[in-house]
Amino acid sequence: MSRLQRGLQRLKQSKQTAEPHIDNHKDQVSETYNNNNVISSSPSSHLPLSSLQKQEQKEDWSALQAAWYPYESTGFVRRIKKFPLHTTFGQYMLQQFLIEAAALTELIQQKQKHTPEASEATTQISSQAAVEATVSTAAETKTESDVAPSTVQYDQLLFFDSETTGLGMGTGNIPFLIGMGYVDVEHDAFVVEQLFMRNPSEENAMLRYVKHKMSAYPHWVSYNGKSFDWPLIKNRFVLHRIQWEDSTLHHFDFLHPSRSLWKRILPTCRLQHVEQMKLGIEREGDVPGSMAPQLYFQYLAEKDNTLLQGVFEHNEQDIVSLVLLAIHLCQAVQGKLDITAMRAEEIFQLGQWFIRIGKEDDAHELMQYVYELHDHEQRNSEVTGISLPLAAYFKKKNKLHEAVQLWKVHIQQEQQRTLKSVEPYIELAKYYEHKTKSLDVALYYAEQAKQTFVATVNMTANRNKEKKTLEAVNHRIQRLRHKLGGAQ
Repeated sequence: MSRLQRGLQRLKQSKQTAEPHIDNHKDQVSETYNNNNVISSSPSSHLPLSSLQKQEQKEDWSALQAAWYPYESTGFVRRIKKFPLHTTFGQYMLQQFLIEAAALTELIQQKQKHTPEASEATTQISSQAAVEATVSTAAETKTESDVAPSTVQYDQLLFFDSETTGLGMGTGNIPFLIGMGYVDVEHDAFVVEQLFMRNPSEENAMLRYVKHKMSAYPHWVSYNGKSFDWPLIKNRFVLHRIQWEDSTLHHFDFLHPSRSLWKRILPTCRLQHVEQMKLGIEREGDVPGSMAPQLYFQYLAEKDNTLLQGVFEHNEQDIVSLVLLAIHLCQAVQGKLDITAMRAEEIFQLGQWFIRIGKEDDAHELMQYVYELHDHEQRNSEVTGISLPLAAYFKKKNKLHEAVQLWKVHIQQEQQRTLKSVEPYIELAKYYEHKTKSLDVALYYAEQAKQTFVATVNMTANRNKEKKTLEAVNHRIQRLRHKLGGAQ
């Protein structure tokens, strides 16, 4: 009989002898403080163990502050750490999350207002602005509730992240470590609970515990969890015939607002880089997430759990960073951040947020601040990348003076570029033709638009759009020449 067959036989025997264990939402744990002012917890009691469980429990996980946790007919390794709410990471204290969490309600409302009709209206402002709006307010999946929620409470939020054996979504990719974080009001702490499976026989119990835990929270927070972590976990639910209904949950994927605010000013929007640049977090000796699969497979081969120390700590920091990022985004959406310390692109995108949640006055204040930076000698270059969508905003608000100045600034800043935008020339031609009736100036900008278009036409790929643009420019030139009375 092979080793695998013997293991399966023992597993069957354990299922027949072990009593099911149902965990409560508030787990009873014994607590001890370590040198880092963190409460380490372990289960205070266990049900009678089968022979297989007794054999598995012999593996000592104390070095990782973890322990074998029996659940239902088998079990898994569980690690719990409680951070007192007065703990500070980077520039934020965990306690601030309790104060700011309600502002996440506005982020949900922002997503719900991003309807197809709203997208069409945004497109009329500027294609670039529409793209930004789409990225920052990615539509909720069909499984998530479209009903307007009540105010989000801090004890209703579950933060989660997983470490997996690969990057794909196939059945061969397994989440071997799932981390969850939540506020423990009773102990005045933020809890990071990590579940680890040492072999495939423990996956079912771990997933059932995850379902039990997650079902107690109507709001979830992740980083790229909508596209990766949660779909992967749901796939594992299906494979293990675990039913799940998530039609009432609201899932905050902080990757989307992070990209919206910082994708043009940060080299990357990976969580580790965002936390370093925006939250003041410096990881020392961090094990990259990309190394987690390799270390897990090495553990399976050598059964040395100390190899996983860095993986557990990496996952733990990801969960904590999500809380800090929640504080930062909540302060941003409430207008509490110091905009003088922010880049123009970030302020502009924050203004776009305010527009989508109905804070028009606050949005206009931010847009006006960004506009005034174009006259600032040391910061005018920051406006270059957003001058066109910013001009589109002022045009929509009928603030044509500001729009015209931004179009001219954009043209001036593009003088040394090979690939130039036709948009500011066309907009200026429209303005001088229809608003000031300066037909000669309008003709100048129309001809410049054609010249710019011809110079860049071979560098773009959208031929249909190019054809329509050229036809419109030629028609405008002919109309203006006719109005001027000259057949040039």
